[in-house]
Amino acid sequence: MHNIFVFDLDGTLVNTDSANFYAYQEAIREYKGINISVSQNRFTRSDLEILFPNIRQTELKKIIELKEECFKYYLKYTTPNTYFIEKLQELSHNKQECILLTSAHRRRAVELLEYYNLKIYFTKMYFHEDYNIVDYNKFSFLFSISKNKEIYTIYDNTFDTLTIKIL
Repeated sequence: MHNIFVFDLDGTLVNTDSANFYAYQEAIREYKGINISVSQNRFTRSDLEILFPNIRQTELKKIIELKEECFKYYLKYTTPNTYFIEKLQELSHNKQECILLTSAHRRRAVELLEYYNLKIYFTKMYFHEDYNIVDYNKFSFLFSISKNKEIYTIYDNTFDTLTIKIL
């Protein structure tokens, strides 16, 4: 059996909620002229549609583009999860295959990886754009490219750690 270690990015390797919120806040202020504040930690694309229920898709797309452009200015508001980063570094130094499998878009993910110097630890990286074209979620995408006799240990904040064997 071949062991592969799979890491998520947002919320697992790096906590990005504050940076995402500040980037969305700036994008909304720039595009709509509105200053928002929310009581929750995490702000997502879905929250945009709740905040602006009658928003047109073109407006939504523009706000998201602006958010992606200014995210890099808020990297200082992200925090590394040292436990998972140390695990990644240890596995990589021991020549284990480590894969990044994230729902993040490539541009923002790469900015985060470069900010924390994490790219060097991954043998492969898969981003939202890699699996969204076939309408998979990230896990169904992973299993679609899997070969027989692989064991995946998945580090993802949605379930901490999960081990799956592909027979």
